[in-house]
Amino acid sequence: MNWEDLSFPAQVGIIAGVAVVIIVIFYFLYVQSTQDQIEAEKRQITKLNEDIEEGKKVAARLNEFKQEVKKLQDRFELFKEIIPENIEYDVILKYLNTIASETAIVIRTMNPQKLIPVGFYAEYPIRMKMIGSYHNLINFYLKIKNLKRIINVTNMTLERRSFNRGDQDLDKPISIDCTASTFLFLAPDKRKGGAGARGRVGGAQKR
Repeated sequence: MNWEDLSFPAQVGIIAGVAVVIIVIFYFLYVQSTQDQIEAEKRQITKLNEDIEEGKKVAARLNEFKQEVKKLQDRFELFKEIIPENIEYDVILKYLNTIASETAIVIRTMNPQKLIPVGFYAEYPIRMKMIGSYHNLINFYLKIKNLKRIINVTNMTLERRSFNRGDQDLDKPISIDCTASTFLFLAPDKRKGGAGARGRVGGAQKR
């Protein structure tokens, strides 16, 4: 059947049907994919806007963050003064001898021991033998307690002294054995094994 043989309504119907098919194909091939792309772009824009808003919030608090970092740095520096990273025996000796002199305590011997690792820090004990009075000992302990650097006095034993002829320390009726322990910070790579040898000082110190 030729196109000319078809009635006008039939021709119109065929043209309309073909047009519909073309429109449907065009929709699915172009319009739908474009719409999906537009939706994806919208989601991306929304996400970028959210990131921008979050960035603005962070920027607004930047000074606050800087202040917090400064506080943490100051606290860490103070912490290093209290628990330093290195032990200098001469410094500890100076602390103890100065306090002993101020409180009329006489230090007879000082024997540094090995470091004892305890987590993020290590304990550095020094065995001490001293003489003095009860009053001297209380003042000695209070002065050590007030030091910025931590020094703990433990394992204390007291005995009444036996005086010898010619003894010049008659005002010091008791002998004192104790352990004065200070502490140092251990860096992460120092916290497993091997720390015990660090800080070892040979020989007893005598006055």
